[in-house]
Amino acid sequence: MSSAKAIDALVQALGNDLVATGLGIPDRRYGDWSGVPYSVPLALLRPRNTEQLARMLHICNEFGQPVVPQGGLTGLAGGACCGSSEVAVSLERMNAIEEIDAVSGNLTAQAGCTLHAVQEAAEAAGFLFALDLGARGTCTIGGSLSTNAGGNRVIRYGTMRDQLLSIEAVLADGSVVGGLHKMVKNNTGYDMRHLLAGAEGTLGIVTRVVLKLHPQPKSVSTAWCGLPSYDAATILLQRAKAELPGGVLAFEVMWPSYLDFMLDKVKGLRAPLSGRHAMNVLMETAGVDATGHPAEFDEFLGRMLVEGVLEDATVARSTSDARALWAVRDATAEFPILLPGMAAFDVSFAISDIGRAALECETLLRQRWPQCTALVFGHLGDGNLHVIAHLADGAAAETRAIEEIVYDLVRRYRGAVSAEHGIGILKRKVLGHTRSPAELAANARDQTSAGPQGHPQSWQGSLSPVSFLFVAKEPIMTATGKKFRIWAQGATDKTGHQAYLEQLLPYMQACIDPDFEIEFHTTTPSVTTVHALSEFRFSREVIRGAIRAEREGYDVFFMNHFQDVGLYEARASVDIPVLGLGESTLLHACTLGRKLGLLAINPAFIPIHTDQVQRYGLQQRVAGIRAIDASMSDYMEAFASSARKTELEVMFIREARKLLDAGADVIVPTGGIPMMLFGNARGANVDGAPVVNGVTVVIKAAEMAVKLRRLGGMGVSRVPQSGFAMPDAKTLDEFLNHG
Repeated sequence: MSSAKAIDALVQALGNDLVATGLGIPDRRYGDWSGVPYSVPLALLRPRNTEQLARMLHICNEFGQPVVPQGGLTGLAGGACCGSSEVAVSLERMNAIEEIDAVSGNLTAQAGCTLHAVQEAAEAAGFLFALDLGARGTCTIGGSLSTNAGGNRVIRYGTMRDQLLSIEAVLADGSVVGGLHKMVKNNTGYDMRHLLAGAEGTLGIVTRVVLKLHPQPKSVSTAWCGLPSYDAATILLQRAKAELPGGVLAFEVMWPSYLDFMLDKVKGLRAPLSGRHAMNVLMETAGVDATGHPAEFDEFLGRMLVEGVLEDATVARSTSDARALWAVRDATAEFPILLPGMAAFDVSFAISDIGRAALECETLLRQRWPQCTALVFGHLGDGNLHVIAHLADGAAAETRAIEEIVYDLVRRYRGAVSAEHGIGILKRKVLGHTRSPAELAANARDQTSAGPQGHPQSWQGSLSPVSFLFVAKEPIMTATGKKFRIWAQGATDKTGHQAYLEQLLPYMQACIDPDFEIEFHTTTPSVTTVHALSEFRFSREVIRGAIRAEREGYDVFFMNHFQDVGLYEARASVDIPVLGLGESTLLHACTLGRKLGLLAINPAFIPIHTDQVQRYGLQQRVAGIRAIDASMSDYMEAFASSARKTELEVMFIREARKLLDAGADVIVPTGGIPMMLFGNARGANVDGAPVVNGVTVVIKAAEMAVKLRRLGGMGVSRVPQSGFAMPDAKTLDEFLNHG
């Protein structure tokens, strides 16, 4: 059913106050901080309670309408970015602190509360809510839970998952699960906390939570330490855990590249220490003795200096001193201004591996790009490393090459591609670096059993109503632990071309290498008439399909339509390789002979193919263009009738011989349909002239494009004269939503 029907049903059931549409949708941002392109949603749903949200999701589920839950939109992985065919759900109206239980030490809140509001409520009651992030004033409790947020205090208190006692959520079908229990011990089946924390909304939307509270520390001591090596930093960490009565509250580590850059570029920062050190650590500890705790901290640092673990240290003697030290670490908020277009990574390793991994990462980046800005810092106590890489003139292809270097390093060290930012859209394609195929399959089953008609990263557009997924027969994985994904966009569908597709799709499956999987997308209604409007309509499908393919983590896109309409426009819209059946076939055919003979489905296609030959600069390589005088129904009948196929083969050979007489030595059927009829046999030829099956060619060209990109990092030219300059976000939004 259409999205329009879903929106109508939502408005009728819930009213315009809860369901904003059209001009009623507020003019604001509908994407997070990741830089992933986003669109204004079809509708903005803003429930005031759990029951209203349940009704909303039930209706969306009935109509198959994709839904994107949105919190404070401070995420960095693209999980909250809305597509033009999706509706957004915001719990901004569900922002109440419902209860603080001082006896049990917990707080009940609605998911739309900001983190800062929860922190303030806890503090006013004499407690500490342990989670703390730089985006505390904007990020919400629901969003923090859905990404299992971390922050600076994980070493002491754990991640957001560890702050939960109980949870309430609405599944995609509108059912409400979970109960707001306050017990620490509750072994009564699956724990909804751990299923929903970190699920990024794919299993359900969190509505209310019971959170743990901690006693407020009476004393907090902060120090900046200079160390001679990474090994010294790990010794300091272990000794601090063992010897400081209050334990370690924060342990932030910064390599010299980070500190040098920040002091040079960010105004108002001052160097915490006078000298330069191989490692810098910002350490914080908390205690219950306001007098004895600072003295114990000073004594500990003194021992570390005497033993040579530290080279130098400074201790904050006031709140303003502590803020000045933390300002150096928190200056990362300046990155988008200082390093526009940077590649940012949130990864994790075993603490014992971080030193080697960080050194190798910086070395690899600077070997490949000597002028690269590479900054490394992180939360050492929980193994979380942040890497920033920036090229002053970096193109999108270079960004992808940087990603391959960093994520391959994570894979080799058996780390995690996401430590605290989540998967979202940006990290889907590298999940296989961290998770096994069996784990990914189990995740998919979990999502299916929860009934996710449209989960946050679904991107279920109307471009391709039917898709067929084929995986190579041999279960051989790539070096990264995942298969490369090919999006094949057809101009046909099963309504008018079932006999053709029944032969094409198994053939494609047989062609692909074991390292790849191919998903064929149909177009409904299919392109059945030879007219400029039909080709223009399909060109929009191609461009939108390519954009969707890149957003969903596909490695390459090709159209199985010889006319290649929209090819150049799609190439100018995405960074993944984009190929066309016509271009790939013609260029390969040039390697098989000196002169090409093009043989069209019927005479109406000849003017289109004449333009193609000129577009690709092949006038001197084409001996002629001829056509079989047959209708589309004749071709479909030939797939089911051997007698009809023989009749068409006779016509094909007759016209092919006329092309040979004109000087052609290679025959190119101009379309997937004649290719499958006349070029499908091994060694197909007419009087010794090869008949090119471009379906095979474009599949292998797609595989080769992916492998060449991985080997050499080379992408499409983006210089102005190429016509392939990437669009800005405004241009892309205008095409997707108003084109």
